[in-house]
Amino acid sequence: MSFPSQTILRFRPSSEAEPYVAIVLVEGGNILEVKRGGVTKRVIYSSIEEWLDSIDEHPTVDQLETRSKDELNDEKESKELKKEANTKAKTGAKVKEEKPVKEKKVKLNLIPRTERNYAIEWTYHIHKIIKEANPTLLTNKDVILAFNHLVDVLLQHVKHVVTTVSSSRYAKYTTGIDITDIESLKRVCQVRLDSVFYNTDNNRYVIRSHYYGSTAIKTPESLKMQQDIYEEILAAYLPLFELIKKDVIPYMEQQAKAIKNKENSDRILYLSERMESLQNVYEKELARRKSLIVRFTQSHERQLAELRSTLAAIMEKHK
Repeated sequence: MSFPSQTILRFRPSSEAEPYVAIVLVEGGNILEVKRGGVTKRVIYSSIEEWLDSIDEHPTVDQLETRSKDELNDEKESKELKKEANTKAKTGAKVKEEKPVKEKKVKLNLIPRTERNYAIEWTYHIHKIIKEANPTLLTNKDVILAFNHLVDVLLQHVKHVVTTVSSSRYAKYTTGIDITDIESLKRVCQVRLDSVFYNTDNNRYVIRSHYYGSTAIKTPESLKMQQDIYEEILAAYLPLFELIKKDVIPYMEQQAKAIKNKENSDRILYLSERMESLQNVYEKELARRKSLIVRFTQSHERQLAELRSTLAAIMEKHK
């Protein structure tokens, strides 16, 4: 059994016990556990079944309490309306008839590049690729929410996270999107403990040198914190990747292939022109050397003939 992305799953061993809480990252796929018996946890499981097996009571899917994000929002709005009605009833004010609440339009949280925030450089690349591959995805509510969630998580760790994407045309379509594990995430995202600081003089985040970052003290606690940040960023990105991969990955592969073919054809053309140019140079040099050989041969034969004539005259005189 599978649940939609962003569904909240809750299991209570008993009415007094603290619950186990998890969030569905990908429908039919990854699960992020956020609480275990009242203790905050952040562990990713490959499926609901794997998460349930990790619980001592080994519950079934039927024993889970589920809430979608929309249901939680509706409950919150309903409570607020009831509270407002009770307040007006106590004060004698007339209670207005409930009007249908218009759904607020979700806006993409694309932070201006002028802020020079190194933690979110990656998000500009993601936005640009989505816009090229299928611009309508940027109006999809689920895509916008997933994108904004990724931005929020990166901003939460702004003091430690640096994201970069290669500026080369070919790398643009081969990196930064197809990310499914921490190793592939590290190609665009680096967690450098104490490597970024906030400059109060110009109100900007500034990246320290690689040398400074390499001298940071690495303890078991700091390494665990580093790994936890990687896992949290990956968990935030995976739902977005699942929503865009069907449109974006084929487009990137097509563009990368076209760029590589263009580079190969340009290289072949350059080598052909270079060979032709060198051939012309070598042919001219060969003609010049042939001309020199002919001239030297003629001069040698002429000198040899003169020498023979002189020698014959001397011999004739001494007879």
